[in-house]
Amino acid sequence: MGKLRYTKEEMEEVILIQLANLDSLGEQNRLLKEQNELLVKLNHKIIEEVCEDKKKIVPYPNLRKKPTKRGK
Repeated sequence: MGKLRYTKEEMEEVILIQLANLDSLGEQNRLLKEQNELLVKLNHKIIEEVCEDKKKIVPYPNLRKKPTKRGK
C-alpha cells in the first residue's frame, strides 16, 4: 500500500472540520445535560405533588462512574 500524502492546506481543512464537529458535539452534550437537569427537577416536583408524606420521597441517587484501570 502506498502512503497517502496531504498538502498543508488539505490537513488544515481536515483539522478545521474536526474542530467544528467537536464544537457541535460539545454544544449537543451541554444541551442534553441541561435537559436532563430540567427533567430531574420536574420529576421531583411531580413526586412531591403525588406523595402525601414527604418523608417517603426517595431522591435520585447521584450516580458517578468509578474510574477504570486501563492496561490491566
